[in-house]
Amino acid sequence: MTLKYNPIVRNFCRIRRVLMETLELPRDAIHPSATLVELIPRSQRRRVWKAFDRENLNAVELRLSRGQWFASAALMLLWVSTGCWAWPGSWCTFLGSAPFLGLAVSSVLFRFCATEIDRSLTIGDAVLRATSGRQCTEADYRFTRNEIFLKVRQIVASSLGVNPSQIRPETNLMDDLGA
Repeated sequence: MTLKYNPIVRNFCRIRRVLMETLELPRDAIHPSATLVELIPRSQRRRVWKAFDRENLNAVELRLSRGQWFASAALMLLWVSTGCWAWPGSWCTFLGSAPFLGLAVSSVLFRFCATEIDRSLTIGDAVLRATSGRQCTEADYRFTRNEIFLKVRQIVASSLGVNPSQIRPETNLMDDLGA
């Protein structure tokens, strides 16, 4: 079985191209250990995210900032309080469904405002996020042990809400991370 292409290298080149074209960054500024937070100014993150999306690069997940999160919660409370006052039927019925509706509405509205990126996310991490198992299968590429570790670390860190730097190959999920 011969390697058709390396999907890791291909996705790195795609990410680098998007960053160079969108932000006019010099080629040498974009390397695997550079963090996305230092490369992408907050004011440009939505634009870069849309460019990644157009290229089908699921490399970056934007989150709400603390202020955006509080605004979302305030919108949901406003939704609930206004609905209780204006609801013609039973307010108990409304209170049962309103938080879910308010959360859905606010999450959709604020999804388009999100600008925060995980501070520890590097270009290398973004490349691994963008590389799917399907791409590897099509290219006859097998992840290295280190790439597998980095993918597992990303999944565990996002699932448990811990800093990826806390996760090392010898980390015990129960003892060290309380999972």
